[in-house]
Amino acid sequence: MKNRTPYISIILALMFSISPVWADCDCPQDSATDIPPGEYAALYTLYTATGGDNWTDNAYWLSSFPVSSWHGITVENGHVTGVVLPSNNLTGTIPPELGNLPNLLSLMLDSNNLTGEIPPELGNLNSLLLMWLDGNNLSGELPLFLADPPEYLDLRYNHLTASDQSVLDAVELVHTYRFRSTQTIPPENLSARPSEIDGKTENRIELSWDPISYVEDEGGYQVFYKKTTDTDYQYYAATADKASSSITVSDLDPGIEYDFKVSSVTWAHDYQKLIPS
Repeated sequence: MKNRTPYISIILALMFSISPVWADCDCPQDSATDIPPGEYAALYTLYTATGGDNWTDNAYWLSSFPVSSWHGITVENGHVTGVVLPSNNLTGTIPPELGNLPNLLSLMLDSNNLTGEIPPELGNLNSLLLMWLDGNNLSGELPLFLADPPEYLDLRYNHLTASDQSVLDAVELVHTYRFRSTQTIPPENLSARPSEIDGKTENRIELSWDPISYVEDEGGYQVFYKKTTDTDYQYYAATADKASSSITVSDLDPGIEYDFKVSSVTWAHDYQKLIPS
């Protein structure tokens, strides 16, 4: 008698890709001499790593005008103290070279399209009082320096996680416990089992998971499947919202091993407009 129940394997996934680390670049200082060369190089790398030519406003950047005249940059006593570029179409990764701005007080890169992780080198910014990176597509583990976060920190509406409890506790506290509840991350504890209807389990698999904490704003879980011998996944369906915790995949071939993938999705909204949708 043939086996009428598909074999099962499962994969947790997040639909957002991580951009590669940008390579080191040659950073000529030209005639801009109002800040140290290392700080100029950090700003140069920020510009090239985040598509500066396509920023909404890049006035005077990389020109011979003093760095203090560049859009979004504040210079005090010969050092960069502010990098303020919210909603400015920055696309790419946050360069670790920003950690070479020792007098930086404010780093505001919120509401852009930044991807990848938060560089641990930002922990070198001992003077930093404000860091706003909310409303981007940042992902990965929070760096350990955030166990002692800046006084004003906003990391909401990204795809960030924190497995270190001291980091998580500190970041939740500074966010008034609104950190995890604003992160689109993979669901946990995904499992699969044959689904019964009228006592029969033919050709159906029920996938279940723990919903993510971020259940506000429209979105859900997208489910994909493929035969293990195939290369590409096929889209199956999406749940109605992010509070959903299961879905049944039907019409599978009996006696065949399948792989399943579940992705958390949040659609673009007022605080995070650049999520793929």
